[in-house]
Amino acid sequence: MLSSESVLYYALGGGLGHITRTLAILNHIEHPDSFRILASGRWAHLAEPYSPVPIDRVPKSCMNSRSDYGAFLEDYIRRHGVRQIVLDTFPFGIVGEWRGQFPEISRFLVARYLKWQDYLKRIALPRKELADENLANTLIIEPQAPAYEAFLSRKSRTTFLYDPIVFAGHDLRTRTPGQETAWLVVHSGDRKEQDALLSFANEKRKQMGHENTILDTVFPNQGIYPAQKIMGNYSHIVSAAGRPWPFTPMTSVAIS
Repeated sequence: MLSSESVLYYALGGGLGHITRTLAILNHIEHPDSFRILASGRWAHLAEPYSPVPIDRVPKSCMNSRSDYGAFLEDYIRRHGVRQIVLDTFPFGIVGEWRGQFPEISRFLVARYLKWQDYLKRIALPRKELADENLANTLIIEPQAPAYEAFLSRKSRTTFLYDPIVFAGHDLRTRTPGQETAWLVVHSGDRKEQDALLSFANEKRKQMGHENTILDTVFPNQGIYPAQKIMGNYSHIVSAAGRPWPFTPMTSVAIS
């Protein structure tokens, strides 16, 4: 379990969907006051007015150097007296920045889908070090490769939660009565990814005979956040977030 003292929520990588999941998880924590979020996404500022805790952003000046980033992280942890960390990233950080570091800090991992063998190669983690690493608790939110799931089970107390993590009281099925068929594309990735999602949405619309229906977008440059506040106006939502969800009317449509 997480205590209520000096907790860092480490949400590096990803886009607004990552930050939104962070806020949804914090929404279910009884006393989140002692949390701080550390993020690197360029659009994180859009979420700041909706966050119950401070959102700190990693300075761009230290993002291209491991030594500079390590120095920043060490100083950040010292300044804020961090005693626990929620790693909403990969088990040793994006590029292994938590590998063997800060052993005195208790870790709680939010485990999203990970190509485990590719990750181990990327961070060049020796087998002995892998055996030495420990996590306190893990919340597994997406199906994992068997080897990764086995590692998490050996190294931590694991809990599985594959249902979407949403804000308390929010009904995913809520839709404005009488709303005609309308499509929404939501994504905070780059233009190439946005174009891919638009192509995917148009293909699905054509297959379903919806070519002449409304197709709106929520991209970061539009400044619409959170998208949740308008989702009830749409019958079909296309997103690249998370694992592929079944394609059914009035639910999310996802591409992997």
